[in-house]
Amino acid sequence: MKIKLILAIGFMLASGINVSAASSEIKAATDERLINYADVDEVHYVPSKITKLDTDVKYFSFSGGDPALNGSYLNIAIFADLELGWKVYSLANVSNYKLLPSQKPGVLRFKITRDYLDKDGNVAQQVSTLLVHLKNGKNGTIETQEVK
Repeated sequence: MKIKLILAIGFMLASGINVSAASSEIKAATDERLINYADVDEVHYVPSKITKLDTDVKYFSFSGGDPALNGSYLNIAIFADLELGWKVYSLANVSNYKLLPSQKPGVLRFKITRDYLDKDGNVAQQVSTLLVHLKNGKNGTIETQEVK
């Protein structure tokens, strides 16, 4: 589709057909919520076939803190209902994370990497698995278990 559009525009330009696009000026947002959204690095929707829940779930990270040590805050959001909206849970301050397959219904499994300073003051890493039990997430609580 993209190639056809490029070819069509190229043909029009080569044929002398006048191609123009309207421009508009957009001012920077002043709404604090929108400004805070700029810190979001990644958002991943988790389908119900994985969570085994009857609601929407997503995990996301936003940047903050010292980027030399960790700097990504991993979160889970579970949609409660139309009135209450999303319940958001802060999971961990990490340098890296990856969703892993889980055999347990309602449990998300993450491989997380955390940076820390070792006894000599050098940056070292610790890798662990973070299990997130979602079953009560719509009601305001989740349980986590970190396996090192």
